[in-house]
Amino acid sequence: NSYYPIDEISTNLSSTLLIIPKAILTIFTKPFFVENKSVFFILCSIENLCILICLLVILFKLKFNNQNLNAFLFNIVFVAQLYAIIGLTCPVIGGLVRYKVPGLTLLLISLVLAMYKKPALSSKID
Repeated sequence: NSYYPIDEISTNLSSTLLIIPKAILTIFTKPFFVENKSVFFILCSIENLCILICLLVILFKLKFNNQNLNAFLFNIVFVAQLYAIIGLTCPVIGGLVRYKVPGLTLLLISLVLAMYKKPALSSKID
């Protein structure tokens, strides 16, 4: 019961570009609690929920650091492309869970790179 239908990829570029957001959303939302009641699906659903909550909290509290802009943009574009390819081609939920881990790691690293940290006050010890 881990198979789900995916949209057909056509040779038309515009129709492929239109299904990419759905493919990326699939990566973040599959598996969901109502799809299956097995322990594996429930654990993966909890993981997805925690990841989405963490991403939303970080994005709302993010004060952008311009020093790492190039690395941040590269990571975000790379993760979006990786997730689009996985979402467009992988019709098995176990594969989604397995294949999204490198992109998730890079996504979290890029969010840490983008955070602004105030410099600590230096204290002199005499």
